[in-house]
Amino acid sequence: MMNHLMRRNPAQQYSDRVRNLEYLNVGCGKKMVAHTINLNYEWYPGIDLTFDIRRPLPIATGRLRGVYSEHVLEHLPVDSLPFILSEWKRVLMPGLGRVRVLVPDAEPYLATYMRICSGEKVQFPNPNQDEMPNATPMMHVNRCFRSYEHLYAYDYETLSRMLADAGFVDINACEHLEGGDPNLLLDSEQRKSESLRIEAVAPAL
Repeated sequence: MMNHLMRRNPAQQYSDRVRNLEYLNVGCGKKMVAHTINLNYEWYPGIDLTFDIRRPLPIATGRLRGVYSEHVLEHLPVDSLPFILSEWKRVLMPGLGRVRVLVPDAEPYLATYMRICSGEKVQFPNPNQDEMPNATPMMHVNRCFRSYEHLYAYDYETLSRMLADAGFVDINACEHLEGGDPNLLLDSEQRKSESLRIEAVAPAL
């Protein structure tokens, strides 16, 4: 009930942090960041916006310098991404605003699966043997694709095309804690080995 009420509370958008901060942290969970507008679908103490990003963001067009999202998009229906990405582009400063997106990278899971099937002794990214003892290779693949309420798996080609279709430019894969804006380098250490990281820039007018 609290989450539903908070998501329907328009007063959130008038706080000083939401009106003045220039970075948006989408799906922050309990990992709030001081210099970002902390947005999450569920409310926790310290959340600035309890919000469903499948709706228009309550942020003025062209106001933000950056949008950060870590392991969020894979939990949403893929057909919602065109709208979500277009909203992120809308709120970013034209020619300057940057988005940094992290999702589980399906490519190394599939490559590792094929190597194991060929007889190689290799490990999957971010293995969790305590959670999945005696897991088969396909069980590990499904951990990336379907576990933890995942709805879709991404690789660089797929997510970069979606960003391009939404109008973003200068789309590039990045390394852990490396990118074009230090304020967006918020990558979690525990997801280092399994994450795909992509940055893109809102186009100039």
